[in-house]
Amino acid sequence: MISLARISLLCCSVLMTQSLIGCSLRPPEWQGRFGGYWGDGIYDSIQLEPGADGQVAISYWRDISADDQQAKPLARFSQTNLGPSLLLQWTVDSQPGSTMNARYLADLDQLEVRYQDANTQGVNVMSRHGQAKPANAALSARPDTIVHEFRLHAPWAEAVSIAGEMTDWRDDQLPMVKGEDGNWRLTLHLAPGIWQYKLVVDGRWQADPLVAESRPDGFGGHNSVITLGEPDPRYQADPAIAAGSVSELSLDSRFVGAQKLMLYRPAGNHAEPLPWLLLLHGYGAGRRQWLDDGQLPALLDHLIASGQLPPLAVVMPDGGTSFYLGDTEKYLIEELLPAAASWGLSSDPRQRLISGMSMGGFGSFYLSYRHPQAFAAALPLSGYFDLSHIPDLDPAKVAEGYHLELWCGQDDHISTSTNQLLAHHLRSMTTPPVINYAPGGHTWRYWQQIMPEVLARVAELLGR
Repeated sequence: MISLARISLLCCSVLMTQSLIGCSLRPPEWQGRFGGYWGDGIYDSIQLEPGADGQVAISYWRDISADDQQAKPLARFSQTNLGPSLLLQWTVDSQPGSTMNARYLADLDQLEVRYQDANTQGVNVMSRHGQAKPANAALSARPDTIVHEFRLHAPWAEAVSIAGEMTDWRDDQLPMVKGEDGNWRLTLHLAPGIWQYKLVVDGRWQADPLVAESRPDGFGGHNSVITLGEPDPRYQADPAIAAGSVSELSLDSRFVGAQKLMLYRPAGNHAEPLPWLLLLHGYGAGRRQWLDDGQLPALLDHLIASGQLPPLAVVMPDGGTSFYLGDTEKYLIEELLPAAASWGLSSDPRQRLISGMSMGGFGSFYLSYRHPQAFAAALPLSGYFDLSHIPDLDPAKVAEGYHLELWCGQDDHISTSTNQLLAHHLRSMTTPPVINYAPGGHTWRYWQQIMPEVLARVAELLGR
Protein backbone atom coordinates (compact mmCIF):
# COMPACT_ATOMS: atom_id res chain seq x y z
CA MET A 1 0.00 0.00 0.00
CA ILE A 2 2.50 2.60 1.17
CA SER A 3 6.15 2.60 2.15
CA LEU A 4 6.71 5.16 4.86
CA ALA A 5 10.24 6.36 5.51
CA ARG A 6 9.71 9.59 7.45
CA ILE A 7 6.48 11.37 8.35
CA SER A 8 6.41 15.12 8.82
CA LEU A 9 3.76 17.61 9.78
CA LEU A 10 1.96 19.26 6.86
CA CYS A 11 -0.63 21.29 8.65
CA CYS A 12 -2.89 21.32 11.63
CA SER A 13 -6.47 20.67 10.54
CA VAL A 14 -8.69 20.05 13.55
CA LEU A 15 -12.43 19.60 13.94
CA MET A 16 -13.40 21.53 17.08
CA THR A 17 -16.43 20.17 18.90
CA GLN A 18 -15.74 21.22 22.47
CA SER A 19 -12.78 22.39 24.50
CA LEU A 20 -10.57 20.06 26.48
CA ILE A 21 -11.76 21.39 29.83
CA GLY A 22 -10.55 19.12 32.56
CA CYS A 23 -8.60 16.94 30.16
CA SER A 24 -6.00 16.26 32.83
CA LEU A 25 -8.73 14.61 34.90
CA ARG A 26 -10.54 12.82 32.09
CA PRO A 27 -8.44 11.67 29.10
CA PRO A 28 -9.98 12.31 25.68
CA GLU A 29 -11.86 9.41 24.10
CA TRP A 30 -9.36 9.08 21.28
CA GLN A 31 -6.35 8.57 23.53
CA GLY A 32 -4.58 5.25 23.04
CA ARG A 33 -3.21 2.96 20.37
CA PHE A 34 -5.12 1.82 17.30
CA GLY A 35 -4.25 -0.69 14.61
CA GLY A 36 -5.73 -2.04 11.40
CA TYR A 37 -5.13 -3.53 7.98
CA TRP A 38 -4.84 -1.85 4.61
CA GLY A 39 -6.45 -3.61 1.66
CA ASP A 40 -3.17 -5.38 0.82
CA GLY A 41 -3.03 -7.02 4.27
CA ILE A 42 -0.33 -4.72 5.76
CA TYR A 43 -0.95 -3.95 9.44
CA ASP A 44 -0.18 -0.41 10.66
CA SER A 45 -0.66 1.15 14.08
CA ILE A 46 -1.04 4.68 15.49
CA GLN A 47 -0.85 5.88 19.07
CA LEU A 48 -2.44 9.19 20.11
CA GLU A 49 -1.61 10.89 23.40
CA PRO A 50 -2.59 14.36 24.63
CA GLY A 51 0.37 16.62 25.30
CA ALA A 52 1.00 20.05 26.72
CA ASP A 53 -0.74 23.13 25.33
CA GLY A 54 -3.37 21.12 23.49
CA GLN A 55 -0.83 19.14 21.46
CA VAL A 56 -1.49 15.59 20.23
CA ALA A 57 1.57 13.33 20.26
CA ILE A 58 1.34 10.89 17.35
CA SER A 59 3.42 7.69 16.99
CA TYR A 60 3.14 5.65 13.79
CA TRP A 61 4.12 1.99 13.33
CA ARG A 62 4.36 0.55 9.82
CA ASP A 63 3.99 -3.09 8.69
CA ILE A 64 4.04 -4.83 12.08
CA SER A 65 2.46 -7.86 13.67
CA ALA A 66 -1.01 -7.21 15.04
CA ASP A 67 0.22 -8.46 18.43
CA ASP A 68 3.52 -6.55 18.45
CA GLN A 69 3.64 -4.09 21.35
CA GLN A 70 7.40 -3.55 21.50
CA ALA A 71 8.39 -2.40 18.01
CA LYS A 72 9.93 1.05 17.74
CA PRO A 73 7.53 3.48 16.04
CA LEU A 74 8.51 4.66 12.58
CA ALA A 75 7.94 8.28 13.48
CA ARG A 76 6.73 10.58 16.24
CA PHE A 77 5.39 14.08 15.79
CA SER A 78 2.81 16.44 17.27
CA GLN A 79 -0.12 18.52 16.15
CA THR A 80 -2.32 20.96 18.00
CA ASN A 81 -5.67 19.54 19.02
CA LEU A 82 -8.71 21.53 20.14
CA GLY A 83 -11.26 18.86 20.89
CA PRO A 84 -12.02 15.21 21.61
CA SER A 85 -13.05 14.64 17.99
CA LEU A 86 -10.04 15.37 15.83
CA LEU A 87 -8.77 15.36 12.26
CA LEU A 88 -5.00 15.08 11.83
CA GLN A 89 -3.16 15.43 8.52
CA TRP A 90 0.45 14.84 7.52
CA THR A 91 2.68 14.09 4.53
CA VAL A 92 4.98 11.19 3.66
CA ASP A 93 8.42 12.62 2.83
CA SER A 94 9.53 9.59 0.81
CA GLN A 95 6.55 9.97 -1.55
CA PRO A 96 6.12 13.53 -2.91
CA GLY A 97 2.54 14.63 -3.24
CA SER A 98 1.26 12.04 -0.78
CA THR A 99 -0.91 12.83 2.22
CA MET A 100 -2.35 10.92 5.16
CA ASN A 101 -5.02 11.88 7.64
CA ALA A 102 -6.64 10.31 10.66
CA ARG A 103 -10.11 11.01 12.00
CA TYR A 104 -11.52 9.62 15.24
CA LEU A 105 -15.03 8.11 14.94
CA ALA A 106 -16.41 8.38 18.46
CA ASP A 107 -19.51 6.24 17.88
CA LEU A 108 -17.35 3.35 16.64
CA ASP A 109 -14.31 4.07 18.84
CA GLN A 110 -12.20 3.66 15.70
CA LEU A 111 -9.65 5.68 13.80
CA GLU A 112 -10.30 6.22 10.09
CA VAL A 113 -6.91 6.62 8.38
CA ARG A 114 -6.62 7.60 4.72
CA TYR A 115 -3.67 7.66 2.34
CA GLN A 116 -3.54 9.28 -1.10
CA ASP A 117 -0.95 10.14 -3.73
CA ALA A 118 -1.11 10.74 -7.47
CA ASN A 119 -1.69 7.05 -8.26
CA THR A 120 -2.89 5.35 -5.09
CA GLN A 121 -5.47 5.83 -2.40
CA GLY A 122 -6.67 3.70 0.47
CA VAL A 123 -8.46 3.58 3.79
CA ASN A 124 -7.54 1.77 7.01
CA VAL A 125 -10.16 1.64 9.75
CA MET A 126 -8.16 1.07 12.94
CA SER A 127 -9.54 -0.43 16.14
CA ARG A 128 -7.97 -0.53 19.58
CA HIS A 129 -4.60 -2.21 19.09
CA GLY A 130 -3.28 -5.24 20.87
CA GLN A 131 -6.51 -6.52 22.36
CA ALA A 132 -6.07 -10.11 23.46
CA LYS A 133 -7.45 -12.63 21.00
CA PRO A 134 -8.09 -16.34 21.56
CA ALA A 135 -5.70 -18.86 20.08
CA ASN A 136 -6.55 -20.10 16.61
CA ALA A 137 -9.25 -22.76 16.95
CA ALA A 138 -7.47 -25.06 14.49
CA LEU A 139 -4.79 -25.73 17.12
CA SER A 140 -7.22 -27.66 19.34
CA ALA A 141 -9.15 -30.86 18.79
CA ARG A 142 -12.87 -30.25 18.22
CA PRO A 143 -15.81 -32.44 17.22
CA ASP A 144 -16.21 -33.14 13.51
CA THR A 145 -12.71 -31.94 12.59
CA ILE A 146 -9.98 -33.77 10.70
CA VAL A 147 -6.37 -33.91 11.84
CA HIS A 148 -3.87 -32.79 9.22
CA GLU A 149 -0.12 -32.32 9.53
CA PHE A 150 1.58 -29.63 7.46
CA ARG A 151 5.28 -30.15 6.77
CA LEU A 152 8.10 -28.30 5.01
CA HIS A 153 11.76 -29.20 4.68
CA ALA A 154 13.63 -25.91 5.09
CA PRO A 155 16.65 -26.36 7.41
CA TRP A 156 17.95 -22.88 6.52
CA ALA A 157 14.74 -21.05 7.49
CA GLU A 158 14.47 -18.96 10.66
CA ALA A 159 10.65 -18.88 10.82
CA VAL A 160 7.84 -20.65 8.98
CA SER A 161 4.11 -20.19 9.45
CA ILE A 162 0.84 -21.08 7.76
CA ALA A 163 -1.39 -18.33 6.36
CA GLY A 164 -4.67 -19.17 4.71
CA GLU A 165 -8.36 -19.65 5.15
CA MET A 166 -7.68 -21.14 8.59
CA THR A 167 -6.14 -17.79 9.70
CA ASP A 168 -8.15 -15.39 7.53
CA TRP A 169 -4.83 -14.96 5.67
CA ARG A 170 -2.94 -13.63 8.68
CA ASP A 171 0.64 -14.85 8.91
CA ASP A 172 1.15 -14.59 12.68
CA GLN A 173 -1.32 -17.11 14.08
CA LEU A 174 0.05 -20.54 13.12
CA PRO A 175 3.84 -20.75 13.46
CA MET A 176 5.34 -24.11 12.52
CA VAL A 177 7.89 -25.89 14.69
CA LYS A 178 11.35 -26.81 13.39
CA GLY A 179 12.76 -30.26 14.12
CA GLU A 180 16.36 -31.41 14.28
CA ASP A 181 15.92 -32.98 10.84
CA GLY A 182 15.27 -29.53 9.30
CA ASN A 183 11.56 -30.23 8.82
CA TRP A 184 8.99 -27.72 9.99
CA ARG A 185 5.74 -29.27 11.18
CA LEU A 186 2.35 -28.20 12.50
CA THR A 187 -0.73 -30.32 13.17
CA LEU A 188 -4.12 -28.66 12.76
CA HIS A 189 -7.70 -29.73 13.39
CA LEU A 190 -9.78 -28.55 10.44
CA ALA A 191 -13.38 -28.91 9.36
CA PRO A 192 -14.03 -31.05 6.29
CA GLY A 193 -13.90 -29.36 2.92
CA ILE A 194 -11.55 -27.35 0.76
CA TRP A 195 -8.83 -25.18 2.30
CA GLN A 196 -6.60 -22.65 0.53
CA TYR A 197 -3.35 -21.55 2.15
CA LYS A 198 0.30 -20.59 1.75
CA LEU A 199 3.48 -21.13 3.72
CA VAL A 200 5.33 -18.04 4.93
CA VAL A 201 9.06 -18.74 4.99
CA ASP A 202 11.17 -15.98 6.57
CA GLY A 203 8.53 -13.48 5.51
CA ARG A 204 8.20 -14.81 1.95
CA TRP A 205 4.81 -16.24 0.97
CA GLN A 206 4.97 -19.39 -1.16
CA ALA A 207 2.89 -22.36 -2.25
CA ASP A 208 3.34 -25.67 -0.45
CA PRO A 209 5.79 -27.77 -2.54
CA LEU A 210 4.20 -30.99 -1.21
CA VAL A 211 0.73 -30.11 -2.55
CA ALA A 212 -0.08 -30.38 -6.26
CA GLU A 213 -3.45 -28.62 -6.42
CA SER A 214 -3.44 -24.82 -6.51
CA ARG A 215 -5.56 -21.80 -7.39
CA PRO A 216 -4.50 -18.32 -8.60
CA ASP A 217 -4.06 -15.94 -5.69
CA GLY A 218 -4.88 -12.73 -7.59
CA PHE A 219 -1.34 -11.38 -7.22
CA GLY A 220 0.44 -13.41 -9.90
CA GLY A 221 1.07 -16.46 -7.69
CA HIS A 222 -0.89 -19.47 -6.47
CA ASN A 223 -2.46 -20.72 -3.25
CA SER A 224 -2.09 -24.37 -2.29
CA VAL A 225 -5.35 -26.31 -1.99
CA ILE A 226 -6.14 -29.36 0.14
CA THR A 227 -9.44 -31.21 0.48
CA LEU A 228 -10.15 -32.91 3.79
CA GLY A 229 -12.96 -35.44 4.03
CA GLU A 230 -16.01 -34.84 1.87
CA PRO A 231 -16.55 -31.38 0.34
CA ASP A 232 -19.95 -29.67 0.51
CA PRO A 233 -22.20 -31.69 -1.84
CA ARG A 234 -24.05 -28.55 -2.92
CA TYR A 235 -20.90 -27.47 -4.74
CA GLN A 236 -20.35 -30.82 -6.46
CA ALA A 237 -21.85 -31.85 -9.80
CA ASP A 238 -24.72 -34.32 -9.48
CA PRO A 239 -25.32 -36.60 -12.49
CA ALA A 240 -29.00 -36.80 -11.52
CA ILE A 241 -29.41 -33.03 -12.00
CA ALA A 242 -29.47 -31.31 -15.38
CA ALA A 243 -26.37 -29.12 -15.57
CA GLY A 244 -26.41 -25.60 -16.89
CA SER A 245 -23.90 -24.46 -19.47
CA VAL A 246 -20.85 -22.25 -18.99
CA SER A 247 -19.48 -20.43 -22.02
CA GLU A 248 -16.86 -17.79 -22.66
CA LEU A 249 -18.06 -14.78 -24.65
CA SER A 250 -16.19 -11.96 -26.35
CA LEU A 251 -17.12 -8.30 -26.32
CA ASP A 252 -15.22 -5.46 -27.98
CA SER A 253 -15.17 -2.34 -25.85
CA ARG A 254 -14.21 1.14 -26.95
CA PHE A 255 -13.26 1.84 -23.31
CA VAL A 256 -11.15 -1.17 -22.27
CA GLY A 257 -10.49 -3.03 -25.53
CA ALA A 258 -11.32 -6.64 -26.36
CA GLN A 259 -12.93 -8.38 -23.39
CA LYS A 260 -13.78 -11.93 -22.37
CA LEU A 261 -16.54 -12.84 -19.95
CA MET A 262 -18.13 -16.01 -18.60
CA LEU A 263 -21.83 -16.76 -18.93
CA TYR A 264 -23.73 -19.39 -16.95
CA ARG A 265 -27.09 -20.38 -18.43
CA PRO A 266 -29.48 -22.75 -16.64
CA ALA A 267 -30.36 -26.09 -18.18
CA GLY A 268 -33.35 -26.28 -20.52
CA ASN A 269 -34.86 -24.14 -23.22
CA HIS A 270 -36.11 -20.71 -22.19
CA ALA A 271 -38.31 -18.82 -24.60
CA GLU A 272 -38.39 -15.62 -22.56
CA PRO A 273 -35.31 -13.56 -21.70
CA LEU A 274 -33.73 -14.80 -18.49
CA PRO A 275 -33.33 -12.78 -15.30
CA TRP A 276 -29.66 -12.49 -14.49
CA LEU A 277 -27.00 -11.62 -11.98
CA LEU A 278 -23.90 -9.55 -12.79
CA LEU A 279 -21.30 -11.14 -10.51
CA LEU A 280 -17.97 -9.40 -9.87
CA HIS A 281 -14.66 -10.93 -8.77
CA GLY A 282 -12.04 -9.86 -6.22
CA TYR A 283 -8.88 -7.79 -6.56
CA GLY A 284 -6.45 -9.08 -9.18
CA ALA A 285 -8.55 -12.13 -10.04
CA GLY A 286 -10.64 -12.57 -13.18
CA ARG A 287 -13.78 -13.78 -14.84
CA ARG A 288 -13.22 -17.43 -13.80
CA GLN A 289 -12.90 -16.80 -10.06
CA TRP A 290 -16.52 -17.61 -9.25
CA LEU A 291 -16.18 -20.79 -11.33
CA ASP A 292 -12.83 -22.08 -10.05
CA ASP A 293 -12.81 -20.84 -6.45
CA GLY A 294 -16.53 -20.40 -5.95
CA GLN A 295 -17.67 -23.59 -7.76
CA LEU A 296 -20.85 -21.66 -8.43
CA PRO A 297 -22.40 -23.56 -11.38
CA ALA A 298 -22.98 -26.71 -9.32
CA LEU A 299 -24.75 -24.71 -6.58
CA LEU A 300 -26.92 -22.94 -9.17
CA ASP A 301 -27.83 -26.29 -10.73
CA HIS A 302 -28.88 -27.67 -7.32
CA LEU A 303 -30.97 -24.64 -6.35
CA ILE A 304 -32.69 -24.31 -9.73
CA ALA A 305 -33.46 -28.05 -9.91
CA SER A 306 -35.00 -27.99 -6.41
CA GLY A 307 -37.14 -24.93 -7.21
CA GLN A 308 -35.39 -22.73 -4.65
CA LEU A 309 -34.12 -20.44 -7.41
CA PRO A 310 -35.83 -19.53 -10.68
CA PRO A 311 -33.90 -20.23 -13.89
CA LEU A 312 -31.22 -17.57 -13.66
CA ALA A 313 -28.23 -16.56 -15.77
CA VAL A 314 -24.98 -15.25 -14.30
CA VAL A 315 -22.53 -12.98 -16.12
CA MET A 316 -18.95 -12.83 -14.82
CA PRO A 317 -16.72 -10.16 -16.41
CA ASP A 318 -13.07 -9.22 -15.94
CA GLY A 319 -12.26 -6.26 -13.69
CA GLY A 320 -8.56 -6.68 -12.97
CA THR A 321 -7.58 -4.31 -10.15
CA SER A 322 -9.87 -1.48 -11.32
CA PHE A 323 -12.31 -1.50 -8.37
CA TYR A 324 -14.80 -1.23 -11.28
CA LEU A 325 -14.07 2.48 -11.61
CA GLY A 326 -13.35 4.68 -14.61
CA ASP A 327 -13.27 2.95 -17.99
CA THR A 328 -14.31 -0.37 -16.44
CA GLU A 329 -17.45 1.29 -15.08
CA LYS A 330 -18.22 2.70 -18.53
CA TYR A 331 -17.65 -0.69 -20.16
CA LEU A 332 -19.98 -2.50 -17.78
CA ILE A 333 -22.79 0.05 -17.76
CA GLU A 334 -22.69 1.39 -21.31
CA GLU A 335 -21.67 -1.73 -23.21
CA LEU A 336 -22.09 -4.98 -21.28
CA LEU A 337 -25.59 -4.28 -19.95
CA PRO A 338 -27.03 -3.46 -23.40
CA ALA A 339 -25.21 -6.44 -24.97
CA ALA A 340 -26.87 -8.90 -22.58
CA ALA A 341 -30.09 -8.91 -24.62
CA SER A 342 -28.20 -10.58 -27.50
CA TRP A 343 -27.33 -13.45 -25.11
CA GLY A 344 -30.99 -14.11 -24.29
CA LEU A 345 -30.93 -12.15 -21.03
CA SER A 346 -33.50 -9.66 -19.85
CA SER A 347 -32.99 -5.98 -20.58
CA ASP A 348 -35.48 -5.09 -17.82
CA PRO A 349 -33.57 -3.62 -14.82
CA ARG A 350 -36.15 -5.25 -12.54
CA GLN A 351 -34.82 -8.61 -13.74
CA ARG A 352 -31.16 -7.74 -13.22
CA LEU A 353 -29.13 -7.76 -9.98
CA ILE A 354 -25.49 -7.15 -9.13
CA SER A 355 -23.23 -8.76 -6.54
CA GLY A 356 -19.58 -9.59 -5.93
CA MET A 357 -17.02 -10.31 -3.23
CA SER A 358 -14.21 -8.15 -1.79
CA MET A 359 -13.30 -5.66 -4.56
CA GLY A 360 -16.39 -6.97 -6.33
CA GLY A 361 -18.43 -6.19 -3.21
CA PHE A 362 -17.26 -2.59 -3.44
CA GLY A 363 -17.95 -2.63 -7.19
CA SER A 364 -21.53 -3.82 -6.74
CA PHE A 365 -22.16 -1.05 -4.19
CA TYR A 366 -20.42 1.61 -6.27
CA LEU A 367 -22.09 0.75 -9.60
CA SER A 368 -25.57 0.52 -8.09
CA TYR A 369 -25.07 3.82 -6.25
CA ARG A 370 -23.86 5.55 -9.39
CA HIS A 371 -26.51 3.94 -11.62
CA PRO A 372 -29.53 3.30 -9.40
CA GLN A 373 -31.85 2.61 -12.33
CA ALA A 374 -29.61 -0.13 -13.74
CA PHE A 375 -30.30 -2.87 -11.17
CA ALA A 376 -33.18 -4.13 -9.07
CA ALA A 377 -30.81 -4.88 -6.21
CA ALA A 378 -27.18 -4.80 -5.12
CA LEU A 379 -25.87 -7.51 -2.79
CA PRO A 380 -22.23 -6.79 -1.85
CA LEU A 381 -20.32 -9.61 -0.13
CA SER A 382 -17.39 -8.71 2.15
CA GLY A 383 -17.00 -5.45 0.27
CA TYR A 384 -13.75 -3.60 0.83
CA PHE A 385 -15.32 -0.15 1.05
CA ASP A 386 -12.55 2.32 0.34
CA LEU A 387 -14.79 5.37 0.42
CA SER A 388 -12.04 7.61 -0.92
CA HIS A 389 -13.28 6.27 -4.28
CA ILE A 390 -16.65 7.93 -3.54
CA PRO A 391 -15.64 11.28 -1.99
CA ASP A 392 -19.10 12.77 -2.57
CA LEU A 393 -21.06 9.84 -1.11
CA ASP A 394 -24.56 11.10 -0.35
CA PRO A 395 -26.49 8.83 2.06
CA ALA A 396 -29.77 10.27 0.74
CA LYS A 397 -29.02 8.74 -2.68
CA VAL A 398 -27.99 5.28 -1.48
CA ALA A 399 -30.53 2.57 -2.37
CA GLU A 400 -32.65 5.16 -4.15
CA GLY A 401 -34.75 3.05 -6.52
CA TYR A 402 -33.08 -0.30 -5.79
CA HIS A 403 -32.62 -2.72 -2.90
CA LEU A 404 -29.29 -2.80 -1.05
CA GLU A 405 -28.28 -5.57 1.34
CA LEU A 406 -24.78 -6.52 2.48
CA TRP A 407 -22.98 -9.55 3.92
CA CYS A 408 -19.69 -9.71 5.81
CA GLY A 409 -17.82 -12.20 7.99
CA GLN A 410 -17.39 -11.28 11.63
CA ASP A 411 -13.78 -12.47 11.53
CA ASP A 412 -12.88 -10.71 8.27
CA HIS A 413 -9.79 -8.65 9.14
CA ILE A 414 -9.85 -6.91 5.76
CA SER A 415 -13.49 -5.90 5.27
CA THR A 416 -15.38 -5.95 8.58
CA SER A 417 -14.09 -2.54 9.63
CA THR A 418 -14.87 -1.00 6.22
CA ASN A 419 -18.43 -2.35 6.42
CA GLN A 420 -18.71 -0.70 9.83
CA LEU A 421 -17.31 2.49 8.31
CA LEU A 422 -19.90 2.39 5.52
CA ALA A 423 -22.66 1.89 8.09
CA HIS A 424 -21.26 4.89 9.99
CA HIS A 425 -21.52 7.06 6.87
CA LEU A 426 -25.05 5.82 6.13
CA ARG A 427 -26.39 6.24 9.67
CA SER A 428 -28.40 9.31 8.68
CA MET A 429 -30.57 7.27 6.27
CA THR A 430 -34.18 6.76 7.32
CA THR A 431 -33.70 3.02 6.76
CA PRO A 432 -30.01 2.13 6.59
CA PRO A 433 -29.24 -1.04 4.61
CA VAL A 434 -29.00 -4.34 6.43
CA ILE A 435 -25.51 -5.79 6.90
CA ASN A 436 -25.72 -9.53 7.56
CA TYR A 437 -22.81 -10.53 9.80
CA ALA A 438 -21.98 -14.19 10.38
CA PRO A 439 -18.94 -16.16 11.55
CA GLY A 440 -16.26 -16.29 8.87
CA GLY A 441 -13.38 -14.45 7.30
CA HIS A 442 -12.26 -13.10 3.94
CA THR A 443 -12.29 -16.57 2.44
CA TRP A 444 -14.01 -18.78 -0.05
CA ARG A 445 -15.17 -21.01 2.78
CA TYR A 446 -17.20 -18.06 4.08
CA TRP A 447 -18.51 -17.01 0.65
CA GLN A 448 -19.59 -20.56 -0.16
CA GLN A 449 -21.24 -20.74 3.26
CA ILE A 450 -23.41 -17.66 2.63
CA MET A 451 -24.06 -18.05 -1.11
CA PRO A 452 -27.21 -20.20 -0.70
CA GLU A 453 -28.64 -17.46 1.55
CA VAL A 454 -27.63 -14.76 -0.93
CA LEU A 455 -29.26 -16.63 -3.81
CA ALA A 456 -32.40 -17.13 -1.71
CA ARG A 457 -32.58 -13.33 -1.45
CA VAL A 458 -32.08 -13.12 -5.22
CA ALA A 459 -35.10 -15.38 -5.68
CA GLU A 460 -37.21 -13.24 -3.32
CA LEU A 461 -36.15 -10.01 -5.01
CA LEU A 462 -37.07 -11.42 -8.40
CA GLY A 463 -40.53 -12.13 -7.00
CA ARG A 464 -40.41 -15.88 -7.41
